[in-house]
Amino acid sequence: MSEQNTPTSNTHETAQADSFGFCDWGTLPEKGKRKGDGERNDKFVNRLFLKETEKGKPYRLRILGRMFKIYRHYNPIRAISPGEKQDVCWQAGNIPKDRYTILAMDRNDNNRFVLLEAGISVFREFENYHELSGGKNPGGEEAPDWVIKVVVPEKKGKDGKYFKDKRSTEYKVMHDQVTSLTEEERARIKELLKNWNIQKANAPAAPELIAEMFEQAKVRKDGEPVPGSGAWWRARRDAEKDDSGDSGSTTPRESFNEETPAGDSDSSEGFDNMFDDSSGNENTAY
Repeated sequence: MSEQNTPTSNTHETAQADSFGFCDWGTLPEKGKRKGDGERNDKFVNRLFLKETEKGKPYRLRILGRMFKIYRHYNPIRAISPGEKQDVCWQAGNIPKDRYTILAMDRNDNNRFVLLEAGISVFREFENYHELSGGKNPGGEEAPDWVIKVVVPEKKGKDGKYFKDKRSTEYKVMHDQVTSLTEEERARIKELLKNWNIQKANAPAAPELIAEMFEQAKVRKDGEPVPGSGAWWRARRDAEKDDSGDSGSTTPRESFNEETPAGDSDSSEGFDNMFDDSSGNENTAY
């Protein structure tokens, strides 16, 4: 992987939101440019994609640390891109979407850790707070909770029937009062960062895997899973089991998976640098 595409680049001073990896607040490009109180398990960080919830209940999140940009393919494959120079699907004209991620606690789900992934419109609201507050980190130790309501408008189709137009989805983002992280929250974050970091959670697919998916996408028939989707990975694992007779699997985790297991973190000073935008240590969990 070339240096400009790797998520562990050592160029923090130019951590702009126009390239893969960590982004400083205040660097987003101009527009047009490029569940209930269940049992909490901190061994996994679920990837959270914002969707319209039942009865329109808004999300309430406490974002943590710095945002991290990725390039996400949705069509004709589903994968995190390693960058144009190593991505034959991108080179063929299938430009991935710019997406941003950040660690958060889900206030509506027993403060469970989640990896929020969303487009620029949501992260623009976080950045507005950064700008209007004189440079305060919207994911800092002293920061607000964020309330996000997802609205999918109904539109009338040519057949006269109404349908949910997901392409016109609106994200209404507001922030609450500023509060400090509690001692319990600080302890949980420290423990998490011993075994988890956002670079690995957002690791791009290998160029060889992108090429394999793209070749399969070229001959994909109607009804067959999109290469890189959850259904595609399940079929791949099942085929490997049949071939080997083994119940285990050595396939990479799904590129569109919603769960990132903790383990094998590179970080030794994650918490100390997590909320410091001026940190030059790019090998931290944040």
